[in-house]
Amino acid sequence: MNAVLGYTCFCLLFYLFRDRFHYLIILTVSNVIYMVVAFFTNRRLVFRSAGPVLGQSMRFYLVYAVCVAANYAVMIALVDGYAISPMIAQVPATVVSVALGFTGNRLFTFR
Repeated sequence: MNAVLGYTCFCLLFYLFRDRFHYLIILTVSNVIYMVVAFFTNRRLVFRSAGPVLGQSMRFYLVYAVCVAANYAVMIALVDGYAISPMIAQVPATVVSVALGFTGNRLFTFR
């Protein structure tokens, strides 16, 4: 669910603003929007955690920083290196980010 929301958010913003902003700026904005929603949905729906919000949120954002870095790396490689459309390149970038995020959140954030 979160991955679909994140991808949809990026695609919508890219469609609306691709002529005005670089795709990495659009990716940054979509990540900020996604990050807020993802913490609460992961905490309650995915991992069913009732632990302290502050500690979990800090750990979540550390994990998410790794996910964002991986997302940017995949996007840059595919868009700039292989001239793939950002909307298409975001699909494998999302897969990598979701795999890292789930693993990191399971082992570190919501343990």
